[in-house]
Amino acid sequence: MKVGILTFHNAHNYGAVLQAYALKKTIVRLGHDAVIVNYRNPIIDKKYSEKLSLDSQLLFYLPPWRWWKLFRNLLRNYYTRDTWVIQCKKFNDFITKYLLDGNTEIIFRNNIDSIGCDALISGSDQIWSKWITGTLDSVYFLDIQTEARKIAYAPSISNPELVNTDKKYFKHTLTQYYRLSTREESLSKIISEITEKKVVTVLDPTLLLNVDEYKYLESSHLISDNFVFAYFVTEDKILKKCADYVSRKLNVKLIELHYYNQKSFDKTTQKSDIGPEEFLEYINKSKFVLTNSFHGTILSILYHKEFYSVYHSDSRKSNLLLKFGLEHRHIMSIDQINLTNMIDYTSVDKILSAERRMSLDYLQEALS
Repeated sequence: MKVGILTFHNAHNYGAVLQAYALKKTIVRLGHDAVIVNYRNPIIDKKYSEKLSLDSQLLFYLPPWRWWKLFRNLLRNYYTRDTWVIQCKKFNDFITKYLLDGNTEIIFRNNIDSIGCDALISGSDQIWSKWITGTLDSVYFLDIQTEARKIAYAPSISNPELVNTDKKYFKHTLTQYYRLSTREESLSKIISEITEKKVVTVLDPTLLLNVDEYKYLESSHLISDNFVFAYFVTEDKILKKCADYVSRKLNVKLIELHYYNQKSFDKTTQKSDIGPEEFLEYINKSKFVLTNSFHGTILSILYHKEFYSVYHSDSRKSNLLLKFGLEHRHIMSIDQINLTNMIDYTSVDKILSAERRMSLDYLQEALS
């Protein structure tokens, strides 16, 4: 069976490209021909353009009191332009090589069916969150002319309650699916109520692969393995304080990964020009990980790292940690850090094995 995957494969975000890689590799392992459909949501495509610039059109739509943010971003772009270009190239190289198999032809909504897929999968990632895509993107709901079987694998949404505001569209599109699943239990319940169909809760695709399959991707020429790694998917002062604290207590250097260089931080600890392969190596070689990223948390678990997921409130991360009995790895301040409390990965791996089997069974049945 030829299976097309529609997801955020072109987002320059470590979790986004790795979840796309993992789902593609898993489907191939199940005996199918998997392709990432190179559809590009315009909002996402513009956000990760190699050329950082001020979107002057926004000046006409935003109130004057918000213009300062645009000009602040312009100054940030000037400060970070060199590392941003390097980061962009590394992401584009990874996407072209591992996700698109060298075929960079862009696919538009009206010619998706011409690819000749027997099945189309929407997911994973927050493809149904209109605050990310600008509006509810019909492509990610497979609301297109096609004879292909429609399947959802682990799509997500930032706030499941928001589905109620677009209930009619969710019902119209998702009732046409052959099989439905989501990444979070709360969203599965809502979609099931709306569609009156069975909705399975499955693992994020990154958890379908074992750690050796990620080590295959790693670059192999970086650094020694005695450092604390802090991955900032968004900038956060509390995460910075926690990372500094753990680094001091363990008496090892701190390496921070930001999407943009932070002018107020120590340049010697910052990285903002690395690609997905290097990102995986930094996770692997680190002594301790601190992050506010969902996928950063997942990879810390897969690599059996001592880690803390630092955030105030996030149902996606909380559901993930609860599933694996790791609620104590969620902290909101330095006061909650306990470096003598080690993770028992024996029990975590047992849970992961069972959850992985269930998720693979869902995929196998949906594609049979």
